[in-house]
Order: sequence, then C-alpha cells, then structure tokens
Amino acid sequence: MKTRAYDARLSIGRLLATVISIFSALRNLFVSPRSKRNALQIHTHRLTTMAEWKAVTEAGS
Repeated sequence: MKTRAYDARLSIGRLLATVISIFSALRNLFVSPRSKRNALQIHTHRLTTMAEWKAVTEAGS
C-alpha cells in the first residue's frame, strides 16, 4: 500500500527529472560542443545562439 510520503517522493523525483531535462536542453544551446574549444569559436557560437534565442523569443511574443 502506497503512503502519502511515498507518493510525495515519486512526485519530487518526477519534478527533479523534468527540471534536469529542461536545464540540460537549455545548457546545450549555449555551451559549444567539445570539438569547438578555442576562444574565437566559443565567442562566435555564443553570439549565434543568443541571436537565435532572441529571434525565437520575440517571435513567440
């Protein structure tokens, strides 16, 4: 028989998994792949990503 505490732990676990999944997806947008590690490529990647992010968020408004 499930208890309320057990149900609460499951709920928290699901919430944590969702938050981690969303965080990982967003992080992947802004952190360049390992193959691109020199400063110029990282800078270019961030500028491109921020421009894309801005375009998407403005289009949704």
